[in-house]
Amino acid sequence: MKLKRFARDWRTSFKLSISDPKNFEERWSVHTTRIQIVSLILVVVVVLIFLVGLILTKTSLSEYFIKDAARIDRDRVVEQKMEIDQLAKKLDAQERYIENIKMIISGKPPEDTIKKIKSGLKVDPSKINTSLSKPEKKIAAKVKDDQRTKVKKSTQLSMHFISPVQGFVSQGFNSKDHIGIDIVTPKGVSVSACLSGTVLYAGYSQKDGHFLIIEHANDFISVYKHNQTKFKKTGDKVRTGDPIAIVGNTGENSTGPHLHFELWLNQKPVDPIEYMRFKQD
Repeated sequence: MKLKRFARDWRTSFKLSISDPKNFEERWSVHTTRIQIVSLILVVVVVLIFLVGLILTKTSLSEYFIKDAARIDRDRVVEQKMEIDQLAKKLDAQERYIENIKMIISGKPPEDTIKKIKSGLKVDPSKINTSLSKPEKKIAAKVKDDQRTKVKKSTQLSMHFISPVQGFVSQGFNSKDHIGIDIVTPKGVSVSACLSGTVLYAGYSQKDGHFLIIEHANDFISVYKHNQTKFKKTGDKVRTGDPIAIVGNTGENSTGPHLHFELWLNQKPVDPIEYMRFKQD
């Protein structure tokens, strides 16, 4: 009974009209049913959808709403290629910077400086007068005397070195093939600054892993390699005993958790064992 009454209501005709509100005179009228109204609305919606789709596919507006999948993929490939190129340049610059730092520590001029000197050389070296004047000879003699002057042992001891870690020295100092010492400790031990100073460089290299170079007073420089992570960055000031890194096993030259520690004086490597104690009691 309810279905019949529902169907009858939807088929029942009714009148829609527009009248003048002043005198209620009928201006427009139409007889329709609910089914006809719903059908009309559906037709209008379908027509609108068709027109909108036609406009988007046949006009320039499609560029703002529809993007070709292949074009999106090409854009992503280009962006990724640019990012890879930038990372490669940064890595190359970092490697060059590390090599230059190592050359500076060893007393050699950086490679970039050598290239600039060679590229800018436009005169015949054989025609250059290399003889020294009297003032230049005096300066050269003074420089030689300064280079021969060494820091006294008492002065070095008064600087209060501390060992960066305590552990077993697995490989000692050798000025020819091992310009530092290897101290074996458990992984995760904190590495301390052996003396107050300024972080000359803090970075990462493929061979040495995470490492730091610290510049100290009286022409001392300390180097800490193969760390798991580092706490300081280039330019930071550190005090004696400040934690600067965590002992690790990073870099191709590392064969287990340990700290490779170097100490330099007047741009020459020295044996750290002569300045501090590393073995545990």
